[in-house]
Amino acid sequence: MNKNMKKGVFWGVMIAAVIVAFNVLHYLLGGGRNFAAGPHGHGPGGMGMGSRGGFDSP
Repeated sequence: MNKNMKKGVFWGVMIAAVIVAFNVLHYLLGGGRNFAAGPHGHGPGGMGMGSRGGFDSP
C-alpha cells in the first residue's frame, strides 16, 4: 500500500468513528424522543396549523 492509500484509509476510519460516536451519544441522550413528540413537541395529532390561530380559525 502506498502512502496516499494509507492516508485515505486512516481518514475514512476516523470519519466513520466520529459519525458512529455521534450517533451513539445522540441515542443515549434521548435524541429519538424529539421525533416521537410530534410537530413542535406538542404531542401526537391536533396541534398543526389551524388548531391555534392558523388558516382554519374564524
